[in-house]
Amino acid sequence: MEELGFMWTSKRQIEKSLSKTNGTILVTGPTGSGKTTTLYSMLTSLNTPDRKIITLEDPIEYELPGVVQSEVDEKKNCRVQAKKIWSEFLHDSSRTSRAISNLRPVLDGTGRILGTSPLEDEIDILELLVHTGREVYLPRVLSETEMNFFLYARDSRIVMPLERGPFGTMQPSSSAPQIQALTEEDKILIPSLGCNAEFFRLGRGGGYYDRWREHMIIAQKIAILPSETVSLSFQKESHDMRLDTVVTENDVQHAGR
Repeated sequence: MEELGFMWTSKRQIEKSLSKTNGTILVTGPTGSGKTTTLYSMLTSLNTPDRKIITLEDPIEYELPGVVQSEVDEKKNCRVQAKKIWSEFLHDSSRTSRAISNLRPVLDGTGRILGTSPLEDEIDILELLVHTGREVYLPRVLSETEMNFFLYARDSRIVMPLERGPFGTMQPSSSAPQIQALTEEDKILIPSLGCNAEFFRLGRGGGYYDRWREHMIIAQKIAILPSETVSLSFQKESHDMRLDTVVTENDVQHAGR
């Protein structure tokens, strides 16, 4: 604190604030004004052997020996928020019905549809997919890191039975035909918890769809979401997938390709 150049009155006020046993210190100012340096200097002055200091930072800019420093996980926080919203959404049949109705015209076309067998906390659109009359493929987990899509329905009828997979979801038999190379006419329903303002998907963290993204670059990527989970606040990572279309109970939004 001594080297920061504060006037003695300001320095005295800071020291007085730091000596209190509880409270909040708010440091504000424009970029480059020294907010981070000031905060770390305050922590350093408080960092004595008889104290345990825990921080929550976004991001961690300096390492402080003896201080337990934790970085904010934007996606983790967004997942917690999104799961609560999804729970309310799935218990409101009016909202889910409107979302499914908005999805119907989005699925029009001639290509194949890649869907998913829903978990208990996901919206069930399997019946809708079957009755499109198109070839419908569902994912099957092949290993701890890999999956592929196998035929489930054709011409509005189920042609392959489902069996329970490793995560409790129902998946096609391994004897079903596998999907061949995707085209621009194919549409894939991506299970998502939400997306950010740039339409980058927030998944559940398993990584299966992120690792499969190179196979689906050319296909039309669609997610059905509660309206509150669109434009979540998180920064995209290099492996994140960008959605082409987001369907909610209120509208259909297109990202542009």
